[in-house]
Amino acid sequence: MTTNILLFDDIFHELNDDLDTEGNEWHYLNNFYLNFEDEIQTDEELNRSNTSQQQQHQSPIVVSRSKKEINKNDDDHHRFFYNIPDYLSASSSSFRATFFSELRSIYNPIDFQDLQQLNILTHQTTIIYLHDQLWHHFLQAGKGQLKQPLPQLLQHPTDLTTLSFWPKIVTSVMISKGIIQHDNSQDKINQDIYINFIQNYLHQLEKQARQRRLQFDTITTRLPSDYANGIINDKIEHFIRNEDSLSALRLHFERRIALLEYICIDRSYQLAYFQQKPTNLQV
Repeated sequence: MTTNILLFDDIFHELNDDLDTEGNEWHYLNNFYLNFEDEIQTDEELNRSNTSQQQQHQSPIVVSRSKKEINKNDDDHHRFFYNIPDYLSASSSSFRATFFSELRSIYNPIDFQDLQQLNILTHQTTIIYLHDQLWHHFLQAGKGQLKQPLPQLLQHPTDLTTLSFWPKIVTSVMISKGIIQHDNSQDKINQDIYINFIQNYLHQLEKQARQRRLQFDTITTRLPSDYANGIINDKIEHFIRNEDSLSALRLHFERRIALLEYICIDRSYQLAYFQQKPTNLQV
């Protein structure tokens, strides 16, 4: 790797600091890793679980893990993901007002627990999707595959490998998981360790999303026939999408992705500049 390319690598540190400050203010925004290790199920287990739920007409358990099982450092974030969010609780006036016609229908009312479970599953799936998008960009950054417009002066396609970098977020998570040591620099770590870790996490995210989609479909099969056309699905999606806490998370993750793209563009211009072989005085 060309060492000169790292000369201005901290140029966006103020933007990164602003994002860290924003994340701390919202408590859960700066936690970028969802720990599913105690919940991973095989595809056979997922299908068997959902078949059993269909036969028994019982709601799936989607709010798992007690406080005692939650790491103290991740408490706010796991409460946000696993517990019933305030805006979907039985006491939420906005929730009841939004779905008043479905809950109070004279002929075919929807069971409150079913409706709440559908919203919670959509809430969790939305968070999983945001993590999936962010970590796909982390992987692309590490492989030098972020698709950005490159300077015309950039001479050789092989130079694209020089644009690769592993975001500090990924390194921090791997250190916290005990996968790498705190005193290891990225240059000394086998790149396959990063790639395997991220790909494994993306696999976990996909499996968790698939589990929630199966649970969602299971519940919708027992809704009154009036709601078989999918209208209730669109209404739930719209309600979840406009929730303030999820909007904040979405915007925060989008800015994190934008920061990765800015760094990639910056590195490409640095590389194009150093290809011109500037003198020490020009540098």
